Amino acid sequence: MRRLSLRWVVPLVIGLLFIPTFVAAQTDSLETTPETHEHRGFILRVTAGPSYGGAFDSNYSGPGMDGSLAVGGFFSRHFAIHLSVLGSALFAHADEAHLIDQDPDQNVYTLSGGVGVTYYRSSGVYGSFSYTAGAQKLSKEESWDGDATFAELLLGKEWGQGGLGYGVALGFIGGIGAAENSDAQFSGGASVRFSMTLR
Repeated sequence: MRRLSLRWVVPLVIGLLFIPTFVAAQTDSLETTPETHEHRGFILRVTAGPSYGGAFDSNYSGPGMDGSLAVGGFFSRHFAIHLSVLGSALFAHADEAHLIDQDPDQNVYTLSGGVGVTYYRSSGVYGSFSYTAGAQKLSKEESWDGDATFAELLLGKEWGQGGLGYGVALGFIGGIGAAENSDAQFSGGASVRFSMTLR
């Protein structure tokens, strides 16, 4: 009987070990992918996470928290339209040299609502844009200023089972608003957020 040389034995052993693993991985992928990223008629997404930004033309800047809520539905396989609520809190350090009639020791809060659209890929990657109108407030002011508009861009990736997805996203919020005794000025920032979607 002829013996197999090492140059044949080694590839054969590697192949016998690798092929079952490869087949099992492909089978598992085929079984879980449709279930993991199944898009239904309804969508409910919540995001929240730490941020860094500036308010009132960067007169106030520092770390903070951003969050958003989206409620709507899919109108095609990959696209959903939704109502959006955006919120942020900026725990700011003020540039006192540029402040007029404002206390530098204040936080900045924003809250707005509007509409948005989200594109989902079957891989779980998504991009979302929302345009909203709302209010902005310095923490020591008595009332919210209601003349503010904000836009949000989310770029994320989710994993999950069935209709529940969870993951991470990069968030960007920017807008124009005014505080007491000031003209309308730009505010905005970037955040890293936890994302959870029921769909």
